[in-house]
Amino acid sequence: MASKKKPAPGKAEVATPEGAAVPNERPFEDGEDVDDGEDGARGGFAGESDGEPPEAEAPGDIDDELEAEGELAAAELEESQGDGDVAAAAAIAEPPRQRTAPRPPTPPRPEGPPVRSTAAFQHGSAASGAKLVKPGFATSKAADLAFALGYPHLEYIVDDHPDDARAEMIAYERRSYRLGWPRGVAVRWCRITASKGFKRTPQGASELDTAGKKALKNGAPLSEEEVALSLKSMFSDTSSYEELRELVRLFEAFVGPELVATSIVDALEKSSNNVWNHQDLDRANVVHHIGFLLLRLPASLADKLKSRLAAVFDRRVKALPSKELGPRKGERGSLLRALDIVLNGKAGAERSGERSEDEIVAGDLVHIAKDEAFVREAACRIVTSDARLTFLGGDPVLDHALDVFPRFRGSHHVLLDGFAEVASPKAIELLQRLAKGKEVADRARAVLLARGVTG
Repeated sequence: MASKKKPAPGKAEVATPEGAAVPNERPFEDGEDVDDGEDGARGGFAGESDGEPPEAEAPGDIDDELEAEGELAAAELEESQGDGDVAAAAAIAEPPRQRTAPRPPTPPRPEGPPVRSTAAFQHGSAASGAKLVKPGFATSKAADLAFALGYPHLEYIVDDHPDDARAEMIAYERRSYRLGWPRGVAVRWCRITASKGFKRTPQGASELDTAGKKALKNGAPLSEEEVALSLKSMFSDTSSYEELRELVRLFEAFVGPELVATSIVDALEKSSNNVWNHQDLDRANVVHHIGFLLLRLPASLADKLKSRLAAVFDRRVKALPSKELGPRKGERGSLLRALDIVLNGKAGAERSGERSEDEIVAGDLVHIAKDEAFVREAACRIVTSDARLTFLGGDPVLDHALDVFPRFRGSHHVLLDGFAEVASPKAIELLQRLAKGKEVADRARAVLLARGVTG
């Protein structure tokens, strides 16, 4: 059990795990802020990567380049004042100072593993999604609430993580984490991503441009202004971004759902026809995440934002040549389809959900909170490691996961993160199978031991 730690004013409650080998030994403890289903499987656990990273430039080399390019970069930024795209990138690299307060000194904490926190659940039981709690679904009341608010589709920030000693190098390599990002890595990763300051070489290595290199050197706390500017800039043109799903989750972990949701809605209301007609999976993932943000906001604000989004949706549908939104045909990366799925439950998923072999994919079922039978039937026709669908569709979804368990090769970490605190005896059976495998055996055994299951 975690020993609770008094949260500082305005910060989410965190817990200090005791005896855990890694910060994400289990998704959460009672009282600890609590993500990610199948759609987040690409990253690694805190402290892990997806394998050997590509050979990268050393931080010392980056320092030398930045020093040599300093005057040139300043001149380029000065010349770009009329260019909204570059100006936005400069703002990301150098956050506004007027609202960026220094972090207060961190009091010493007891010895032990790093602790993690998230602002995503800062509204707790006052959040709109709290009415969806299913008592006893998980092993604690805190975990029950977390699932109602969209766990595991969120992110956490880890303080005192050993990887922060190499934050610049790790951010440069574009390494990602699951359910626990080192704070220093996350800040730099966010700024590089928001500035569009990187690209991948054909060999898979990272390259940073001037904006990316400046972002890499900026480890100051993210300000509200730069988060809002980043989110609004995403929908101001059709330029290319990458990894926006991870970015919006990290922004939420840092500043909470309110600023993130209102900034996105503001931007969507003002976005041009070019933006809405542009098919972009990364931007569509940001719209998709609105569904989780709405669960985590106070009900009054969630209702207001839903009404604004519904007005945007209606206006955009009426702008279509047919004046109505028919069944989806391709359209991968459509903002309008993503918004339909967020707003319209079962009808939206049936009309706009992406399909594979004629079945709606798991990621487009996660916002159907009021039709358990539909989710259950749809989820049992596909292979999904997303624990949210068990929350929405009931134990038969977990039974189906056990039936198709051999098909989860490479996704054991997603299953462990999602089901570690699901109370069903079937979840114990799933954890035992994970403990007998090779991908997450040690972590699975630790979770079972923490739940009092031995042998």
